[in-house]
Amino acid sequence: MAILLPRSVRAEIAAAVAPLRERLPNVRWVRTGQLHLTLRFIGDVERARVATIGAALRRALAPLPEPRLALEGGGAFPSAARPSVLWVGVRPSERLSALHGATEAALGSVGIPPEGREFHPHVTVGRVPRGRRPRGVGEAIADLALEASTPVREVSLVESVLGRGGARHTTVETVPLSDTG
Repeated sequence: MAILLPRSVRAEIAAAVAPLRERLPNVRWVRTGQLHLTLRFIGDVERARVATIGAALRRALAPLPEPRLALEGGGAFPSAARPSVLWVGVRPSERLSALHGATEAALGSVGIPPEGREFHPHVTVGRVPRGRRPRGVGEAIADLALEASTPVREVSLVESVLGRGGARHTTVETVPLSDTG
């Protein structure tokens, strides 16, 4: 499940990350068109279950008011000293937490077990290949200057297919949120 970002926000992220690309050449950077917030990773799902998952998500998410994503700063998982993922931060909010919780409940209702880790909203911008530790990640991330925001009007069930050029994402189901509140 993903929150797809508008082109203008993806462009703002790309502009903010551009100096990091120069400073950290060993990182595999996410293509601008692929930038998104993963609301919940599901894993492999049989095509026949997509409609059932979509229906459960529509029931659970449609009444929720639209959250607003506020993007700011950046960081690295598991840490700047041992980075494997570089990310742009998303300020936590009650509405975003409610959206995540309702997503978990809807998926649980159709037999998809909980992810089992705390939700840390972020947009992945780069991955560090195994065995490579670029120097200066902490300083580069600290210099990331970004403040952007966007309303979330829908959530997308996205299929990811890994290939030579990185993951390719295709939307297979879209669930609108309420525009009230």
